[in-house]
Parts: sequence; C-alpha cells; structure tokens
Amino acid sequence: MNKINNNKRLAVISGGFGLLGKAIGQQLSKDGFAVALLYHETPKSEVKKICESFSSPDVFVYQCDIKNPDEVAKVLQKIEKNIGPIYIGIHCANSPIIRKKVSDLDLETFKAQFNVGLFGGFSFFKNITLLLKQRREGTLIGLTTSAIEENLVSGNFGGYISAKSALKGLLKEFANELKQYNVRVYAIAPGFIAGGINADIPDRFIELLKEKFPNQQLTKPQDVAKTISLLCSKTEGKSDNLNILVDKFFLKK
Repeated sequence: MNKINNNKRLAVISGGFGLLGKAIGQQLSKDGFAVALLYHETPKSEVKKICESFSSPDVFVYQCDIKNPDEVAKVLQKIEKNIGPIYIGIHCANSPIIRKKVSDLDLETFKAQFNVGLFGGFSFFKNITLLLKQRREGTLIGLTTSAIEENLVSGNFGGYISAKSALKGLLKEFANELKQYNVRVYAIAPGFIAGGINADIPDRFIELLKEKFPNQQLTKPQDVAKTISLLCSKTEGKSDNLNILVDKFFLKK
C-alpha cells in the first residue's frame, strides 16, 4: 500500500460506511484530504462498491471493531505505518437507536447504547490524541445530535440521548486537555436526517414533517459533511466553539 503525498492531511473516520461517514469521507476526499474509512460488519461486495464510489486514489478502508480497544489501537497504528500520519479523527460510529423512553429500558439495553458511540469513541479519540500531541496540531470531531441541545425536542430514545450527552462531555474534556497542543475539538450536532440510523422511521412520518413545516428543510448528510470539511481546514475553518449545530429544521419545544 502506497503512502500518501506529504501535502495531504489524513483523516480517519469511524463508522465510515454509514450514511454520514460516507458523506463526510466523500466531501473530504473531494476537498483534497486523504481518507481512511473504518467499518465493522459489511459484506465484501458492499465494501468494493463503496470503494469504487470514490474517485480519489487516496481513500483507504480498514475493518475494525470500534468496541475493542486493542483492535482500535492496532488498526490506527497500521494506518500510520501503511499510509501516513493521522491529523484528523472523526467519530461517526454509533449503536442502533433503541426507540424507548429511558425508564422503559433495562440496564443492559441502556449500557448497549453507550458501547459504540461513547466507549468506542473514547478508545478512538484516546489513541489519536497520543499521535496529535506529538505533532502538536490536528482535529478531533465527534457527532452528537441536535436533540441534546437546548430548546430542541427529543423523543422516545432516552438511551441514545444519554449516550450522545456523555459523548459531548467527553469531547469537552479532550478539548480542555488538547488546547495547549493546538488540537481543535468539535462536537457536531446534526438535526434529523432521513435514512442511516433513522432508516426505521416510516416515510409517512417524514412526509408529515414536511407537510406541517413546508418552509423548513431537513438536514442532509452533505450539510454535515461540508461543515466538517471546513472545520478540518488548516486555516479557513477554525472556530472557538466546541459545539456546532447543523440543523436546518430546528424542532422547537
């Protein structure tokens, strides 16, 4: 496997085959970044298809169970050895949403909502942090949700909301720790996006939203991807805000 051009910055994306992960990878690739996509359980035929959807040769894929800390560390080390230095870590991987109120969950189901998004995110960010400290620059990004922001409505997915709130807190801690190393940290909070982890939402529900609010727009994966690509820019996208809302709909209370 060939190493990338030294002028290209390498971004690693967990959940790289998901709806948002792919969109972010495609936007970063388009904007001149090298991209390593992490995936877990995807058939080989689908892996090949996804790879062929990218026009840049500097897109790489690695199988990785984000819930396994040792595997995460080994895969990131392999990426550095085979491709080049990592400057950007974007955590998109997430457990499937259990659509129940938090009081209706048993303890094991509640814990499961944290396994990929929070605990997997901790392993992912921790290992990349060790690399970025040495380089004294870089960017860490985690995807939360607009549902945890003030004045925005949540629903019957209490475990998911709890996990995303905890991820936001984790990112805040990394931001405080890494400020002295010139490493930027962001919590991106997308609005409701059709498909992906919301693929189980009936089409009729989405149609009703559009009918009820004809002048509003649902958030699209490309909205999130463009925001993240700008933030990953060495000069153009710097922001002092940890939390960045990407929501075109704003479901108010």
